[in-house]
Amino acid sequence: MPENAHDNFAVGEIAHIFNVWPVESCFTAITRAKAVGKKVVLSPIYLNLANSKLYSQTIPKIFSLQSDGRNLDVSLKMIAQEIEEEDNLPIREPYPGYHARVRACIAASDHVICLSDYEKRCLDHIGAKMKSWSLVRNGVDGNKFGRADPSLFAKTYGLENYILCVGRIEPRKNQLVLAHAAKRLKKKLVLIGHEGNPSYMDLVRQTGGANTLFISRIDPSDPLLSSAFAGAEVFCLPSWAEGAPLAALEAAAAGTPLVLSDRSSEREYFGDFAEYTNPANWREGHHRV
Repeated sequence: MPENAHDNFAVGEIAHIFNVWPVESCFTAITRAKAVGKKVVLSPIYLNLANSKLYSQTIPKIFSLQSDGRNLDVSLKMIAQEIEEEDNLPIREPYPGYHARVRACIAASDHVICLSDYEKRCLDHIGAKMKSWSLVRNGVDGNKFGRADPSLFAKTYGLENYILCVGRIEPRKNQLVLAHAAKRLKKKLVLIGHEGNPSYMDLVRQTGGANTLFISRIDPSDPLLSSAFAGAEVFCLPSWAEGAPLAALEAAAAGTPLVLSDRSSEREYFGDFAEYTNPANWREGHHRV
């Protein structure tokens, strides 16, 4: 954030700040807003990053060293069992001091907006003390996605009966395991989103091969995106950590069947309208699909 960033707070009485990641930038913004007398409303979009080393380092390394699908299945099964056993453990920090800084951001804010009860429970769990808070769930334009025509996407890419995943391609979103699962299932996979991590993108390409179609980010206002949702056989987003995924809400609005992760607030948002899977357990995901 530039040194003159406090100028951004020159107008109005309230500064609404989004996202505690990266936490130092968030704390700097809050500090500068408070320094010029603003009330601060914080939408932390706090993510449980307890397994960040697992999905950003361990799993990519396994895929980079192994190419045999059966060996990968064994490794992923072991990881899936490991994280099932960890469900009730305290939330680990992605690095030392992170939670202390998050607590400082929360304490300095006049009001906190959570996206889910799950997010509030996580913040309580790490000892964050809120002066006041409210729950405001994410939403999407149901009319736009509910009236989408699947033929536009089908004509543009000559593709039907595909698994769809929409989101930045990065380890947290777990497209690598999804690409492996789709290939094992002999199902066409469409990944829509910009490259968030070049080395990870390379692994996803190698794993998915010709079975996977990569499409760069499509603007939410573009009818091609809503058409992609409407034409998908199923929407899959087996993320390791989420706030409240807009892409899943858009897919739901289009009437597309959902297979989502069981790690974050997904059940709270979608209830019985989705199937849920351990992000490392592609066989469970297979059953859901």
